[in-house]
Amino acid sequence: MSDVIIYEALRTPLGAGKRGGALYEVKSIDLIASGLLALRQRLSLDTALVDQVYMGCMAPVDDRGYNVVRTGLLLAGWHARTGAMQISAPGLEAVAQAAAQIHAGWASLAVAGGLDSTARAHLVEDGHPQWSDPYMVTNPDFIPSGIAADLLATLHGISRDELDAYALSSHQRAVRLAEGRYLAPIFDRNGMTILAEDEYGGITLSPEQLAAETPAFAALGALGYDEIALRQFPHIERIAHVHTSAHVAPRADGAAFLLLGNKKQGTAAGLRPRARILSAATVGAAPPMMPDSAVAAADIALQRAGKKAADIDLWECQERFAALAIYFKHHFDLDENRYNVNSGALTLGEPPGAAGATTLCALLDEMERRNAATGLVALSASNGMGTAMVIELIK
Repeated sequence: MSDVIIYEALRTPLGAGKRGGALYEVKSIDLIASGLLALRQRLSLDTALVDQVYMGCMAPVDDRGYNVVRTGLLLAGWHARTGAMQISAPGLEAVAQAAAQIHAGWASLAVAGGLDSTARAHLVEDGHPQWSDPYMVTNPDFIPSGIAADLLATLHGISRDELDAYALSSHQRAVRLAEGRYLAPIFDRNGMTILAEDEYGGITLSPEQLAAETPAFAALGALGYDEIALRQFPHIERIAHVHTSAHVAPRADGAAFLLLGNKKQGTAAGLRPRARILSAATVGAAPPMMPDSAVAAADIALQRAGKKAADIDLWECQERFAALAIYFKHHFDLDENRYNVNSGALTLGEPPGAAGATTLCALLDEMERRNAATGLVALSASNGMGTAMVIELIK
């Protein structure tokens, strides 16, 4: 079995995932081509050496359909023999799948990551059965993610004040973010810069703004979803709807790319090894739809890496919901100096298909900045899925 080495990690700046956002007119194929071009240029990479490209994309519809990853690869001028696969999963799961191929010896070099253009196509446009089929709502009980986040907060006694404090802290940490080393600006086909920094990154919150926000999911819960959720937890009288829009990661557009490989091929290609993937885990939540699957995945990834929580120097949990980030921090007893140190999706936005891969780029960069030996990244995805990965810095 081969060690899996991370040789490069970059992402595009993130645009606001809404009509009129900075990347609204940028097609998914151009997001892919832009990142692959940057990857090749940074490394002077002979793309004929790359066996496969794996990219997550949560809703492959419209201009993200028909394996747009392969088309983007060809548009970027990569070698035609390189395969490409588009998977309906977050980017961190795509990284795990590529790593498994290398670990098994079935690939020598691979690119993995993810993309999403939520401004151009909404996630429900792929025929989401839990929204469109009444049978799927109750068999098994379907809980929308926002209701599940409020349920998690209720179960663990996480208050609105704690959510407000975490959201404010996330925005403050983003102000300290020293971006640049892993960002690859997006250019149009004439070479003009479209976006060079995260669009949401300059937005700040005040305590007064947070206090004025109203619950985001109370009306949805009143439609019957609270009742469905409480069937799983009959000891709870009601769900406290504490999340507001300020406690939920805004949708974003963007893409992330990591170059993985074994040591032999990396050396032959003249690549500098940056980190080693020690383990990965993907797990479903029980009951379904709960966002605490990130915790379960992290526990398994630690076990597979032969590590304990105290052995990990830096931690990242995708800030999809503030309650999840707080619960994750409490579960592993983490302090703010080694957990989500440069903010995350709550402030910068989340492109669902690139989720986790974007965070892994930030984690690796910060590990190198601090000379930290080990890091862990985890996320909670749709339908109660969670993924985590442990990496080790190569010094």
